[in-house]
Parts: sequence; structure tokens; C-alpha cells
Amino acid sequence: SEHDWVGPKTDSASVPTFGRDPAAQRLAIHYPGHGDDSARLAVEHAYQIKLEDGSTVQGLTDSSGLTERVEREQMHQSQVSALRDKGPNGDGQ
Repeated sequence: SEHDWVGPKTDSASVPTFGRDPAAQRLAIHYPGHGDDSARLAVEHAYQIKLEDGSTVQGLTDSSGLTERVEREQMHQSQVSALRDKGPNGDGQ
């Protein structure tokens, strides 16, 4: 095989682009002992999300076991807790 060893050459690669959208995430809460492939989702279950900026988000999961969408200008680590509060039907979850 031949290679042109004469003169400098430049390679170029496209630079990846990232959107300027804020960081946003919804979390799925499921009961212990269930994996991603067979998760028993915690529907209408109370939760609390504590973010490293000191803010707290609380609510009930939706019919798919998802929390509300948490949006911030940048990514944060968070601590998520499923609470033992009573659900909207008065039953302990």
C-alpha cells in the first residue's frame, strides 16, 4: 500500500452539538423486587425529590408510576424518596 508522506495533512471531524435546553427528567418509581423488565410501578404514590441546590419537589406519581418533570438550568444530583403517606384513595401505599 502506498501512503503520501509529503507535506502536512489535516484531518477534520464534525464537532457534536448539544441543545441549550434545560436539564429535565421524570423518574419511574417501582416496588422493590421488580426489575426493569417486569416492574410493578408505584401508581399514585407519594414521593419527594431533594436536589443539590437545596430545592425539593413533592407529589404523587402518575398512572405510569412517573414523577412530575423536574427541570433545572443544569444537571443536579438528587435524592429520591418514596413516602409512606396515604394515597388519594385513603389507602396506605
